[in-house]
Amino acid sequence: MYIDELINKLDKIEPWNLLMPIIKDSESDIIKINQDQLKEAKKSDGTTTKAYKPRYLAYKMTLSTYTASPNADLFNKGDSYKGMFVKVLDDGIEIGTTSKEKQLESRDGKEIFGIIDENKKKLGEVWTPKLVESMKRFINQ
Repeated sequence: MYIDELINKLDKIEPWNLLMPIIKDSESDIIKINQDQLKEAKKSDGTTTKAYKPRYLAYKMTLSTYTASPNADLFNKGDSYKGMFVKVLDDGIEIGTTSKEKQLESRDGKEIFGIIDENKKKLGEVWTPKLVESMKRFINQ
């Protein structure tokens, strides 16, 4: 391949189009990461969820799913965790749930859904080699 052909192909690369299938293949990992953050009462902006009211905290402490945090992990019966989804958009991703999304967001904000910077870096480490391979395939086609 001549250098001008290579430059031509590089100019045609749409990074987001190459990354979208990688993200779609990682949906379950993204959801698991978000769930793990919530179990630690972490929101995507790095802040913590609101503390449980004392009466509800006493109830939570009786559950086998209690994680020793006074802050909301947004887990009771697991419906909101089970209903979590990742939607790939034209300019990013959206994480949400099919169960009680508005109620949860009104309590703790939209930041409950998303990935903290530390975990974004970890995803980037996993995605980068896949993206490089995808770019190589695109260039060599």
